[in-house]
Amino acid sequence: MSEGQSQGELVRVEGLTKRFPVQKNLVDLLFSGREQQWVHAVDDVSFTIRRGEVLALAGESGSGKSTTGRLLLRLLDPSSGRIFFDGEEIAHKGQEDLRRLRSRMQVVFQDPDSSLSPRMRVGEAIAHPLRIHRTPDKRAAALALMERVGLTPAEFLYRKYPHQLSGGQTQRVVLARALITNPEFLVADEPIAMADVSVRAMILELLRELRDELNLTYLFITHDLATAKYLCDRVAVMYLGRIVEIGGRDQLFRRSHHPYTRALLAAIPVPDPAKRRTEPVVKGEIPSAITPPSGCHFHPRCPFATARCREGRPPLKEIEPDHLSACLLD
Repeated sequence: MSEGQSQGELVRVEGLTKRFPVQKNLVDLLFSGREQQWVHAVDDVSFTIRRGEVLALAGESGSGKSTTGRLLLRLLDPSSGRIFFDGEEIAHKGQEDLRRLRSRMQVVFQDPDSSLSPRMRVGEAIAHPLRIHRTPDKRAAALALMERVGLTPAEFLYRKYPHQLSGGQTQRVVLARALITNPEFLVADEPIAMADVSVRAMILELLRELRDELNLTYLFITHDLATAKYLCDRVAVMYLGRIVEIGGRDQLFRRSHHPYTRALLAAIPVPDPAKRRTEPVVKGEIPSAITPPSGCHFHPRCPFATARCREGRPPLKEIEPDHLSACLLD
């Protein structure tokens, strides 16, 4: 068994960090004496994803979820930390070394319209990864997968352009393109965020079916914990670049520990006027990732914060088996 791999793990990240330099305008470059500033997008993140598992990465916009997903696929280079895929350390591999792994890990982006070329027919877009990997029978493979994801009649839609399809159909095209190389690991970055409400349930059900049928492993990025509850096995809650709580779906929804997780759960609409909010409302907006707060990043918005929350960074500690929380509250 390779270093960094445990039984059943497909993905492991250790101390993953990503910083982006703040771009300065000409005036700042000429007259500012300040040192280079950095956006702390991902801040010392560690977690694992087991084979066949769906791990949700949840949090508000700006928490670093999408950046984390891109780092796992090495679409971005990490500033520090280690990434293991199937026991192999890939954080510092060059693009030539990563090329042989590309077919095993794929991504579904949030906006299908920006993910598809308007000049490429739907069938050609789905089959394009096979041309890159020099696979024969590209058309037959694309047609079969189109049928599987509900793009029917496949022969008719194969010749269409993206603008001639509905929003739900274009999302299925993006999903089919990601699956055409028979990957093991799929990063789904808010895959239903741009879909109509009527289409979302169908896409989620399709993702569940494909996971079971193809033995896929997902990192499902979402801001909606209700969606995570429907699809995912475990949930990692991210806030301002850090994971603040991670655990099994039932553990997190029944016995959430971190105040931020509890606030996210309390914000889920409940169609019962008799039920009232009991959790304190989280006020304000997520702070700047350029100058994040000291100590626990959540303390400026936390209704339970104390002086010690402003001092040291609370570590992820186990509060029950396979359930960790980065909070100093008992």
